[in-house]
Amino acid sequence: MQGSTVTQDLARGIARVIYGKGYARLVAGKRTLAYANDRKGGLQLDFRAADVGDAPARLRKRATVNGDRALVTVTPKNAAGARALLEHVARKAGQA
Repeated sequence: MQGSTVTQDLARGIARVIYGKGYARLVAGKRTLAYANDRKGGLQLDFRAADVGDAPARLRKRATVNGDRALVTVTPKNAAGARALLEHVARKAGQA
């Protein structure tokens, strides 16, 4: 999986991708929805745990919550679920 291509595919229609040094940010409006980092097993999305906490269980089970962060490793097998979680976080950000 090519990291930047996967990041753009996940964010298409939901958020814009801003590239930093070693990571990318998925931004909707003025709010950062998630950080994206390339990893050996795929792409890692880093969300705020509060944003993922009220997601449906089928989406929440993909995330590993550690403190105030929720991490999701995106592989070709779970890319659709990761996109659904990103859509949920974007909808929540739009309501705030």
